[in-house]
Amino acid sequence: MKKLGSFLLCAALVATPVIAMDHQDVSAKGKTVTVKANGKDKKDDTKAIQSALDKVKKGGTVKIPKGTYYVKCIFIRRNCTLKLSKKTVLKKLKDKKLPRASMIECHLKKKRYGSFSKVTITGGTLDGQMHKDNKKNAHMAIDIDHGSNLTIKNMTIKNFSGLHMIQVAGVKNATFDHLTFKNQYLYNDYSGKSFYKGAKNWSAYTCEALQFDTTNKGQSSAIPADNTTCQGIKITNCKFDHVLSGLGTHHNETKYYKYMHKNVTATNNTFTNIRGDAMHLNNIKNVTTTNNKGTSGNIFTTYYHSFNVKDSDNVSKKFYVGIQTDQKTTATFDHNQYLETPNVDNTKHATTATFSTISSNVTLSNSTIVGRPHLVVFVGSASGFKMTGCTLDGVTNNSLYGMSAKSDENTVIDGNTVNGQGSWGIVAHGGNYTVQNNTFNGWKIWFGSGANANQVNNTFN
Repeated sequence: MKKLGSFLLCAALVATPVIAMDHQDVSAKGKTVTVKANGKDKKDDTKAIQSALDKVKKGGTVKIPKGTYYVKCIFIRRNCTLKLSKKTVLKKLKDKKLPRASMIECHLKKKRYGSFSKVTITGGTLDGQMHKDNKKNAHMAIDIDHGSNLTIKNMTIKNFSGLHMIQVAGVKNATFDHLTFKNQYLYNDYSGKSFYKGAKNWSAYTCEALQFDTTNKGQSSAIPADNTTCQGIKITNCKFDHVLSGLGTHHNETKYYKYMHKNVTATNNTFTNIRGDAMHLNNIKNVTTTNNKGTSGNIFTTYYHSFNVKDSDNVSKKFYVGIQTDQKTTATFDHNQYLETPNVDNTKHATTATFSTISSNVTLSNSTIVGRPHLVVFVGSASGFKMTGCTLDGVTNNSLYGMSAKSDENTVIDGNTVNGQGSWGIVAHGGNYTVQNNTFNGWKIWFGSGANANQVNNTFN
């Protein structure tokens, strides 16, 4: 999805001479600079904080002590640490001249990963001061590109409206740890006449709270647009609550397939009250997701055009869909729980499977899948699918299928338990199937024309 424009409109702030105000001063000692401000007067603290950051252009630490500070847009310098205390709050001021400027930015206009070699942002709370969907304000908390060794940790990011809350593009070796994202709102001026013309394509499904992006032209705010991808992304121990979508990247269009991210890990994250999807892990080589939990949302995880996916020990509850892949994905899913409940009324997705794949070489094992009123597992136009040691539970609906496979080749269904009161445990169309050592409680098997089945040692109750 195109994101037109650049947040660099606020670059003029850097060039403006900093004049100390009466209520502010900056003290420096070596490479550590402490911002001193009232913290209670609700005045604009942008200049004081930017002045401190300018003093560590070649590296150092800027500390912002306990208090509440008001900022429009501040620029992180090369190789520095911005450290907020646990009780430090930065509140975003509205800027009529620069309505889309992020609170914290790092755009140093270097190619590839050359803008910085180490940046850390830690502690405190970033408050965007937005409390509903709107047509006037679209800004992010943090926007950073073209660097390596980025760490953002131990922060709360809340009350922002716009495309993302944190966006990084063209970044190598980035860690996001113990972050809390909450209360993200939609910028919904779809007229095409707003300052963000691309917003007409925005929705809850395209606005991840935490997004990693490529620096393709028209796809991020990064300059230069040199097609740099992200590598070595780790997202751990983060909480996403009342956001549009959780984490990831949504660029799975075929024109971007040659710009693949590499080595992404998402571990021990939680997702609650998600308006869109929890995780978009698309167009990535080497993805690992473990011990993530989600309650309520649209899709828990998408893997479109991603290779070598290892997905294990994750739990999704009350998502309309647990997993979706496309035809390019290669993946193993092990010891997961995708749980839908019978009382969820979802007519829009009534025929959507809880686990859906159309890709080759996918293995689903040792998992529990509780399906929706029509279908639990769907496999389509793929080859080499294996499902072993799983439990499929269907709600009490006579039209429900346990598993539907279409135009599949060399499918193995071994050692599973399929429960429910629907008509068919497995419906298969075309291809070669091995169905063995399974227990079907209240189900039957139906093989359509063109389906060749080797059935051994199955039990029907």
